[in-house]
Amino acid sequence: MEPVSITEREAFAVLGVQTRIDPWQADYHGIWEEQYMPHDEAVSGLANEEGYYALYWASDEAGKVEFLAGRAVGDVDRVPEGLVLREMPASLYAVFECPLASLHSTWQHIGDVWLPGSAQYAADESRACFEYFPPGADEGKAPVSVHVAIKPK
Repeated sequence: MEPVSITEREAFAVLGVQTRIDPWQADYHGIWEEQYMPHDEAVSGLANEEGYYALYWASDEAGKVEFLAGRAVGDVDRVPEGLVLREMPASLYAVFECPLASLHSTWQHIGDVWLPGSAQYAADESRACFEYFPPGADEGKAPVSVHVAIKPK
């Protein structure tokens, strides 16, 4: 599996709920349904595009990452209580696409095969990676886009 593109993404912001997780053991369904969905109406009122984002970035705890479930937003005057606004700087990404059911195996392939085998790119661990879930992704009608922050070797 190769990326569908290598893309320079402009800066954007995501508003949602943040938690620290083990990305291989997390209850993602629970995070989305129990933690994020009670805030969905407030977040959706500020969203500037369709679809949902899942952001991942390094934490100071071994084996754990910071995870934010939410939506892209424009200017936000006040962050609603219980939510976090994460600014994503412009970055270079390798973009992979997969069905929602293959998300776990796609991440495994990226980390175990694609990144170690890439002659041109290495992971940019100073940047967050993210998944974008367009409308229909949860029903299998659209692929999930996995964006891996990279830098030239």
